[in-house]
Amino acid sequence: MVSDIYGQTATSSDVTYTTVSFPTITSVSASESDGALTSSVDLSVTATGASPFTYQWYEGSSILSGKTSASVTVNVSDSSATMHTYTVIVKDKYNQAVTSSSVTYTTHSFPVVSVSASPTEGALISTVTLTADVSSASNVTYQWYEGTSAIEGATTSEVSFTVNDETATIHTYHVVVTDVYDQSVTSTNVNYSTVNRPVISSVSASPTEGGLENTITLTTSATGLDVTYQWYEGSTALTGKTSSTVTVSVSDITSTLHTYHVDVKDKYNQTVTSSNVTYQSYPLPTVSVTANKTDGALSSTVQLSASVSGHGITSYQWYEGSSAISGATTQHYDIQIDDEETTSHVYHVVVTDKYDQRATSDNVTFKSYGAPEISAISATPNEGALVNTVNLSVTAQ
Repeated sequence: MVSDIYGQTATSSDVTYTTVSFPTITSVSASESDGALTSSVDLSVTATGASPFTYQWYEGSSILSGKTSASVTVNVSDSSATMHTYTVIVKDKYNQAVTSSSVTYTTHSFPVVSVSASPTEGALISTVTLTADVSSASNVTYQWYEGTSAIEGATTSEVSFTVNDETATIHTYHVVVTDVYDQSVTSTNVNYSTVNRPVISSVSASPTEGGLENTITLTTSATGLDVTYQWYEGSTALTGKTSSTVTVSVSDITSTLHTYHVDVKDKYNQTVTSSNVTYQSYPLPTVSVTANKTDGALSSTVQLSASVSGHGITSYQWYEGSSAISGATTQHYDIQIDDEETTSHVYHVVVTDKYDQRATSDNVTFKSYGAPEISAISATPNEGALVNTVNLSVTAQ
């Protein structure tokens, strides 16, 4: 109502003024709740009220410059795991503002991985187990490498496989671990070394031949890692013969060729077999003796002869009875007999071969006889006619 100075009044028509409520935020969200240290997240808000709306996004209490839309993308680049908290202030056309609830986006550190090999050393053909221990991550994937080459199928935290080398080799392995956020980390290297088989440089027997009964020294020289030895005769292990140098005894009945070898084994059970060495045993010599005559005068020369078979006869020694005849050391020996009366001489010979094996012959006998003795002589008759027959008789021994 309006009045003038004259007291006149007038009433206007009605006018209205309407107040508007603050905007209502119906949703606020992040496209992901977790991600990599370097990643991005989409933030969205939905509001009702007096539009058009203006928006300002915040991280904590800090304004995110340029993030003034209902939907924004925020890039993060963290050095360690971080929880980011975001809110948005929405204003309507009357500048009435409302702040959203917070949404979070958490970044995760790269996986931490340590690796080991078990064992770290082995035979040329052997099995190695590689193990990766991962912390700060779960649900990771694995890819193992030798050098720069991915090992096919080696995609678990623990893998085992066989190496088959010709010569000693150092194998270098690592693993690439990738988490669910596609963050990958490469482990340090771990080595597995293969070791060459033992090498036998020599094997020998001393002596290499000899008598039926003998002791032989077998020797080998080998290089390798913590080697052990086992000697064999043929295919039979010689009990207790487990050193680089051993002695073995032979006691044969007949000539025999003994064949020996040694197996050399290292700490990883890698075994090499030596070439063969031999010992040839030879039988005792055999000997028979003869005399060129078995009887004769008190003064006679007798030739004694030995017929011998054997391996390398080195000496002869003739005996009369049990006494060695001085100087009688040849295969054929002439002995001078000078007896005073009838005597039987008994001879034998002992022969020795190069292996000091001895054989004694059977005996051979020579008997010397003294001159005959005439005990009686007679003529019958002892006298008679000019023409007559006379019987002469003699008795001798």
